[in-house]
Amino acid sequence: MDIGTAKPTPKVQKIVPHHQLDLIDPDESYSAGKYARDASKYY
Repeated sequence: MDIGTAKPTPKVQKIVPHHQLDLIDPDESYSAGKYARDASKYY
């Protein structure tokens, strides 16, 4: 979601690594368990 959020600009995303941006659509449900599984890929 690019509008109405604090999503970093593409320029900033190139400088500082960001994870899980644009992972799901706003109309999809997303639980804490799904978040934990997805986040575990990065550590």
